[in-house]
Parts: sequence; C-alpha cells; structure tokens
Amino acid sequence: MRRMPAVITLLAVLAASSVSCAEEALTETKRADIERLIQMTGALKIGQMFASTMTRQFEQTLRKLRPDIPTELFGVVAEEVQKTIDESMVAKGGPTDQVIPLYHRYFSHDDIKGMLAFYSTPVGQKTISLMPQMAQESMVLGQQWAQRLGPVLEQRIRARFKQLGIDI
Repeated sequence: MRRMPAVITLLAVLAASSVSCAEEALTETKRADIERLIQMTGALKIGQMFASTMTRQFEQTLRKLRPDIPTELFGVVAEEVQKTIDESMVAKGGPTDQVIPLYHRYFSHDDIKGMLAFYSTPVGQKTISLMPQMAQESMVLGQQWAQRLGPVLEQRIRARFKQLGIDI
C-alpha cells in the first residue's frame, strides 16, 4: 500500500504531460502565428485553384447560353470569381477562420513556431514552392492507380460474389 501514493503521483504527472494541443489556450499570439503560417505556406491556395475551375465552368456555361457575348468580356467572369473567393477566404467565418482551430487542435504553439522557422529557410521555401506541383502530380498518379485497380477490383468482387452463388 505504500506504493499507492507513488502510483497516483505518476499517473497525475502522466496525465498532466499528455494535455492535448487543443487544451492549450488559443492566444492572440498563437492565432497570429497560425495565420502567418497559413499565409506563408499558401495553405489556402486551394481557393485559387477552385476559382480557376469555377471560372472555366462559368465561361463554358455562358458561351453556351450567350454565344453573342464577345470573348474579351469573359475576363469579367474571372475577375468577379477571383474577387468573390478572395473576399470569402478572409471573411469572418470563412476558410481561414475555419482552418485556424484545426492548426490549434493538432499543433502546439511551439510546433507552429518551429514550422514558421522551417518555412523561412531555403529548404522550407523550396518545399512551399514545390508542394502545389507535387500535390497535383500525386493526384494524377492516384487517379491512374485507381483506374488500373478498378478492373482488378471488379474482377475480384465478381468472383467473390460468384462463390456465394450470386451473379453480378
């Protein structure tokens, strides 16, 4: 029974040391550092890719509906889509406000500071510049892999169902 206080103390120390990042207060300083990290890394550049896709879709639809509109006026579509997305990204409750709690939940303030330091280095800057291209190429590779895997999956599922007496 003498060991009970030692066990309780050990459990208390372990519990205290396992406090999650979400239990750390989101101070104004941490919030500002997260915002800086988001800007630095271009984490929300997905909005720009989304704007590009939306612009193409709007232009295609507009061309079908109104072929009489001169091509040079389609710049208006791109301008308005980009303005709307840019404004939405930083609006209260927009993607930036929604992403900050994620960073807060998964990273301590020291983690955020470490990432800021890393992304300020030449290797960090190179990483930032290459990530969009690498992500795009990875998506293409993933799509190609899924296309190759599709027929194999279909064949295996058909065979499995056939074993169970079901033709599909």
